[in-house]
Amino acid sequence: MTYEVRLAANAQRDYDRHVNWFAADQNLTDRIDDFTEDLLATLDFIGKYPLLRREVYPGVRHEALRVFSYHVWFRTYEGAEFVDVFAIVHQAADPNEVESRLT
Repeated sequence: MTYEVRLAANAQRDYDRHVNWFAADQNLTDRIDDFTEDLLATLDFIGKYPLLRREVYPGVRHEALRVFSYHVWFRTYEGAEFVDVFAIVHQAADPNEVESRLT
């Protein structure tokens, strides 16, 4: 069974911010499509295997992108057939950024 992957507004803003960062650097603009492809592959993987990663917080897990140094943070719910992606952050981001979105 494949779970529906829902992207919260914060996660969409994260994506937009990362794309804008790539676009601002003339040497990285050609990587935007690669980043998007990597993210979509990761979201697809999460939809297929949402419970594969351990819980970092109750109901909260994360999955690393394969190529780029970003993590997708998401919530799972017992008995639900969907996951909510609430953050897409660089692996070196301040952990408080993710924690602040948990409440």
